[in-house]
Amino acid sequence: MSDPDVAHDYVEDEGWPAKFISYGRQPSLSGHVDIHRLTSQEDFKSRDAGLNPLEFEFEKRDRHRPLFDRENLDHAGARLAVVKKQQDRLKALKGELKAAGKDKCADVPTLVIDDESDQASVNTINPRKIVDRTRSRINEKIVEILKLLPRAQYIGYTATPFANVFVNSADPEDLYPKDFILSLPRPTGYMGVTEFLDFDAPEPSHLSNTQAYIRDIPRSPKLPDDDRLLEAIDAFVLTGALKKYRERRGGARFGFKHHTMLFHHSVRTRDQEIVVKQIQALWKRAGYATPGAAAVRLKELLEGDFQTVWSDRGRRLGLPFPKTYAELRPFLGAALDEIARGDSPVLMVNSAEGADVPDFDGPDGVWKIIVGGAKLSRGYTIEGLTIFFSTRVQDARHANADGAMVRVSRRLYRPRAAVYRKVGVCWQKHP
Repeated sequence: MSDPDVAHDYVEDEGWPAKFISYGRQPSLSGHVDIHRLTSQEDFKSRDAGLNPLEFEFEKRDRHRPLFDRENLDHAGARLAVVKKQQDRLKALKGELKAAGKDKCADVPTLVIDDESDQASVNTINPRKIVDRTRSRINEKIVEILKLLPRAQYIGYTATPFANVFVNSADPEDLYPKDFILSLPRPTGYMGVTEFLDFDAPEPSHLSNTQAYIRDIPRSPKLPDDDRLLEAIDAFVLTGALKKYRERRGGARFGFKHHTMLFHHSVRTRDQEIVVKQIQALWKRAGYATPGAAAVRLKELLEGDFQTVWSDRGRRLGLPFPKTYAELRPFLGAALDEIARGDSPVLMVNSAEGADVPDFDGPDGVWKIIVGGAKLSRGYTIEGLTIFFSTRVQDARHANADGAMVRVSRRLYRPRAAVYRKVGVCWQKHP
């Protein structure tokens, strides 16, 4: 790698360079195809001047043949662009394609991968209510781009494809999955809805999934919604100490870079700011730095709750667990140091200006309580998620607790955390 390239996008990636493919020189010099990135940390933008990045004419070996001819295709470099599903960004891409020319675009083999394809991509226009347009904005832009690239193959990728199968199959230009729908294989270490909810009766003399992982809030209708928030934070601290304990006692198979708790209360930024201050105040009063009430609470939680779940689920997997609270206590300090690193144990993650941005790719890992709303519900992976606390009342669209668990379980798929991946305090029951 030359000196000007040192500060590239991947310099802090833990897999760089060992887990990256390397040709040692420009791929085309070794008979491979060059890959030209049109976007890096910045999103796609139109070029005011210069060579259109989507122009392939100068890379053809035989200009009398189309680009997709094998003689030309094996020689021309590929283009890679990551484009947000925002109207201006998609409009810029469409503009560059039009500038390249309709006939040239018609020759370009293209793979379009639509991540979270049920979000924004689906046409949501109700023709009974809106008569001046036939498509929603993002759907319209995607359809127009695909029309400019007739040789394109479109793949929608989502964990919740329910909306996609109801796309109008009679509209030949829309994004209905007319060729195939595939369910991807379950990754190793994945924890999803079947781990947290009970679709079948539990094994005799064993805990149900709900008994093992779900704690209802509040304890009674007379108590406030945040009745068990301190218990959830205690569980977060305790599971952090358990991670440190297992790293020490369990050997190389245990390694926990991240440790997080998610508090989901409201999509409003002001509400999230209030919750952050509430948690910060509660953290100061919790007494983790001194012996006393905190030690009593943590001991009771470990021996009265965690140990029960471990005896039912973790013992048979051979996962280390302390015999007493005293055995775990030396690891609490290391966990608390990780959580307290920086300005606050709490991060507010949303789309507002000035919001926190957890650096999951950084070398130090993230050990924090994360407060957020809509940004965390789509396409955002919270690494190391161990405790989830939600006070949002289910509405008519998600009128039961199972619906909330389905959504949060999509985030719970990091391996080697199952025994204490305890969604400690999960939801307020639907009134």
